[in-house]
Amino acid sequence: MEGVVWQEYGLITLCPKSWPQFPTTPEAAGLYRITLNDGRVYIGEAQSLKRRLYEYRRPTPGIEQEHRVHAAIVAAGGGKLDIYTQGDLSTRAKRMELEKAEIERALAQGRRLMNISGEDDVAAIEAKIRFHEQEAEKWKAKLPE
Repeated sequence: MEGVVWQEYGLITLCPKSWPQFPTTPEAAGLYRITLNDGRVYIGEAQSLKRRLYEYRRPTPGIEQEHRVHAAIVAAGGGKLDIYTQGDLSTRAKRMELEKAEIERALAQGRRLMNISGEDDVAAIEAKIRFHEQEAEKWKAKLPE
């Protein structure tokens, strides 16, 4: 399978509250590639690119992956966004097939992917710890005194 041709879409910056600011994106289904200022890359797929990227701006409570990507964008001070919306991407299976191929291609190119984190990925481990500490605090607050 030949790789997708990414469309450069713009910069990811941080607003004064340090929340990620994405370029205005379409409601379309597609793939997205976030390349952080520190060189790490995240490749994902979405039924609605606009909605998915908003979830990284304001992560859904309890969704670790959204919090992890959000924290990585903030820590790196932003990055750039590329998207792919060509062809029939209406089915999740098709998007996931392309996403998997692009992840494999990025790995073959030697890119540092946030999609795949091993035991030696310190940034990923630290992000997981922060997320779970925050979740634990939420649960502790529900305990009777």
